[in-house]
Amino acid sequence: MRLIDADKLVQQVESPYTEYPVMIEIRKAIMKMIQEAPTVDAEPVRHGYWFTTWDEYDKDGYVIRTRGICSCCNQYSNVSDYCGNCGAKMILAPRGSKIDGKE
Repeated sequence: MRLIDADKLVQQVESPYTEYPVMIEIRKAIMKMIQEAPTVDAEPVRHGYWFTTWDEYDKDGYVIRTRGICSCCNQYSNVSDYCGNCGAKMILAPRGSKIDGKE
């Protein structure tokens, strides 16, 4: 799914080139589809970082997963691009950390 700007789409459909007789009915149908299209309640993307991470090992000493604490929700989760608890996108790191490369 991708979010679109329906207002800009309406502006494009109402542009002058759609005034040809055959286009009037098509434009009406498109406008009706836009107006009746379902909407979503989108939330802004939250960004965070793993401020503490550690590896967990199996009995043979192999890393089975890396865990961390999310800077947004302060909960433990498997380290990945997104927090498994709050869904924050993990792309930022605190300034001066090893993660951001500016020690």
